[in-house]
Amino acid sequence: MLQTFPLIGNYGIIPADFEGKCCVRGYVVREQCQTPSNFRCEETLDAFLKANNIPGIAGIDTRAVTRILREAGTMNAAICDTVPDDLAPLRAYRITDPVPQVTTPEPYTLQPEGSVLHRVALIDYGAKRNIARELCRRGCAVTVLPCSAKAKDILAAGYDGVMLSNGPGDPTDNVDQIAEIAKLFGRIPMFGICLGHQLMALAQGGSTVKLKYGHRGVNQPARDVC
Repeated sequence: MLQTFPLIGNYGIIPADFEGKCCVRGYVVREQCQTPSNFRCEETLDAFLKANNIPGIAGIDTRAVTRILREAGTMNAAICDTVPDDLAPLRAYRITDPVPQVTTPEPYTLQPEGSVLHRVALIDYGAKRNIARELCRRGCAVTVLPCSAKAKDILAAGYDGVMLSNGPGDPTDNVDQIAEIAKLFGRIPMFGICLGHQLMALAQGGSTVKLKYGHRGVNQPARDVC
């Protein structure tokens, strides 16, 4: 992961704000802050990376790298103390099966504070914790299921609806998940977020294309095209 903002770590690490487990395998910043200033901070960025065995590097002109990535797209990279003689393994590296690496290993259920109005199955492809929290706030008992969940088991459990979560990687890699989602159409209400939405499209015979540039919220202008 490469951070374009020049100063990282000034808030420190606040575990209460985590939306999932950290799956980053390398971290690149322009400047790291060693003296965070936040009353909720529990440790520095440097301490967190070391505790989780995540290699990091500072002093990189990340905005210059970002300009390259904007034109060339995602590129393989490695953090190392010397340049390897053989770069073939780096060039050949591919991310494989990212969703099974981030899904919950076992199902679990979260209850709302008040009465249960609905029972929802949340299929975890790398779900942010806030998805379950917001469903619970709306009176839903949320059962979080692994990405390997089968349609027949979901239907047999009698849920009122299914939420397909966000997640990493290329949507088309999730062949088994797409097949199970296809079996749910027309039989139970479904809603997808990010990857989950894309998997729904693929399950209905649609296609997905990776955009050249990242499109994330605030960098999208409001335009009058009429």
